[in-house]
Amino acid sequence: MKRRPLWHGLRRGWWVPVLLTAAATGAAVLYTIRAPAYQATSSVLAHEPTNANGQSLNFPDVATSNTVAAMAIHDSKVTGLTPEQLVSRTSVTSTRSNIYRITVGFATAVGATRLANAVAVDAARMYEKLAAAEPAPIIGDLSQRLTDFRNQYLAATQALTAFEAAHPEVRPETAQQAANPPPRPTSSASPTPTPAFTASIEAQEQQLQLDQQAARDAYLNLQNAITTAGVDQATANRNFAAVPLDTAVAESLAKSTWWKILLAGGLGLVVGLLLVLTGEYMRTPAVVVTAPTPPAVPPRVRDETERLVGVSPHAGNGPRA
Repeated sequence: MKRRPLWHGLRRGWWVPVLLTAAATGAAVLYTIRAPAYQATSSVLAHEPTNANGQSLNFPDVATSNTVAAMAIHDSKVTGLTPEQLVSRTSVTSTRSNIYRITVGFATAVGATRLANAVAVDAARMYEKLAAAEPAPIIGDLSQRLTDFRNQYLAATQALTAFEAAHPEVRPETAQQAANPPPRPTSSASPTPTPAFTASIEAQEQQLQLDQQAARDAYLNLQNAITTAGVDQATANRNFAAVPLDTAVAESLAKSTWWKILLAGGLGLVVGLLLVLTGEYMRTPAVVVTAPTPPAVPPRVRDETERLVGVSPHAGNGPRA
């Protein structure tokens, strides 16, 4: 069995690879027209901190957020671009170190350079803000509570002072005078009577002193907590810093664009040839090739051949008519 050569199918289906090649090339040209013509790359040094919720921050996610994109567009003064479009044209890569490379594509070299630099600066600023876990509102709340505790301490101190003024017998100096009374005066005037010191008065004094001590301890403990929070905030801002390293420099993408167009055209041509050859293979039936039949030998030639080889022309054949 033998098939017809597959290249015969190109005589009928030559337009298939031509059409696919043209379509792939046109699509590649349209893509390259819409794609950025320049790209610029900047670098940022960023550590990997952990915020207050115990979650590790990721610098690429911060750099490719819509918030950072909107800030970068505003700071770079580049028009005709939305935050979503800038995010789609921004890529962040990193090596084994904490240095991240931010690449931004744009239609012009100046615009690509400004956007890459703005994204690097704004991403570093936002990264530091998130790394510190925003402790400033917490410190403000604690400061308000500290004012309340101070007022409670002052109120407790005033209550104790007023009680001691109303009951001078509970003062330490009054008790000492009761233990060592001064000599009585020689005058005939009668001394001022001293109020009796009772158990209820002593209990009231102890309660007021306990309230004063509790208010003072709460005030001091909260003041220490505020100081610790301030130190932690300063430490986080210092240890988890993100600093832009290199400014962006734009480069043209024209060379890579031509390679993409040629690659797309070649891929369309290969696919078209495969389709034509496959269709020809499935359509062409197999042809059965047989051996040729030898021509018939005339009787006279056959009798002469038999006579020469010593075989009787009529042996076993009977009489001839």
